[in-house]
Amino acid sequence: MVKGLEKVIRFDVKGTIKTGYKTVDAHCPICKKDIKAIKPYDNFICPVCGKIVTPASGAKEGLKSTPFFILPMDIKEKLGKPASLNVIPTYRKIEQTFPTSYAKYAGNKMIFCSGDGEIAKRYDKNARGKIEMPCSPDTCPDKLNNTCKLTATFYIILPDIDMFNAYKIIPKSPQSIINIASTLNKLKGTDGIINRTICELKIVEQKRKDTGTIYYILQLIPPAVSLNEIKGIKDLHAAMLIEQ
Repeated sequence: MVKGLEKVIRFDVKGTIKTGYKTVDAHCPICKKDIKAIKPYDNFICPVCGKIVTPASGAKEGLKSTPFFILPMDIKEKLGKPASLNVIPTYRKIEQTFPTSYAKYAGNKMIFCSGDGEIAKRYDKNARGKIEMPCSPDTCPDKLNNTCKLTATFYIILPDIDMFNAYKIIPKSPQSIINIASTLNKLKGTDGIINRTICELKIVEQKRKDTGTIYYILQLIPPAVSLNEIKGIKDLHAAMLIEQ
């Protein structure tokens, strides 16, 4: 065995778990009325009759968060529309299981600029490629006008479904990203490595104080354990799971 390979394990990502729909104005020929069509999977459908509809030409798409997870088809039948999931962080390094960045997208949906709060890689037309430059979210015009946003992807294992493959969730709100990062930091040991134990990933309802509008965020809830139990946690089924 080549040195180092005995520690290497990679997880295939089987699908994306969503926390909301794309929406668009459309007309449903079955219901015979104008609707706000939703896109839970590959096509826009009528939320009333469930039939595929064609959006109006040039209609602007929006996003609507939901009080339940929208699961990939291969596990939807078993879990339905849950408001919470048992999850295990896929990797023991936080930058692998929950990579984050500031990102601005171009009109073609390609990343125009991405940064970590200190260094950014930004497309430069003169260089015909990306160049490094300082990343300062507090003063960056793109961040201040909200065209650059905090982004993240959470790679998880669903222990109730499959211990050897992963799924991913892309949190949409900064509050959700901060909540998940906070819990993952709590799960880190003194060596900086995450204790991979089962947590509850939950959709929580929130209400805006000024308008009363309902919206939803993610919370990652760690297990309730004592200090002695935390010291004893090394991993879940350590012989089966990745060590790095």
